[in-house]
Amino acid sequence: MKDSETYLNQLEIQPTCAVENHKNAKVDKEHQLQINYELFYFANQENKKKFEEDVRRYCGVLRDPVDMTRFKPGKDTPTLTHQGQRFMFASEGTHTAFAAEPDSFAVPKYGMMPKQEPSGE
Repeated sequence: MKDSETYLNQLEIQPTCAVENHKNAKVDKEHQLQINYELFYFANQENKKKFEEDVRRYCGVLRDPVDMTRFKPGKDTPTLTHQGQRFMFASEGTHTAFAAEPDSFAVPKYGMMPKQEPSGE
């Protein structure tokens, strides 16, 4: 999500740490990590490092960037890095499709709905 920190702060949403979920996460780019289209926040850099070293343990369910299938990554989950971002896939087929045309899938095709103004009726 573009500028997710501003959005979370405006709505006064306080995410918990992805590693130690009893702790509040710091909502800034330094304490954030993106896998596929999911954002993860951390209480400190140590927790961010733990997460990066064992993503499958901490990430929970992800959405495949090619076919939008929800899946829980396992030890054989296909993975690749595109422009510094890690992507994980539900199948070899979606991994192959992404690798062939990564720019078609690296950014989600959906976004937040704009705020609707009252109709005045």
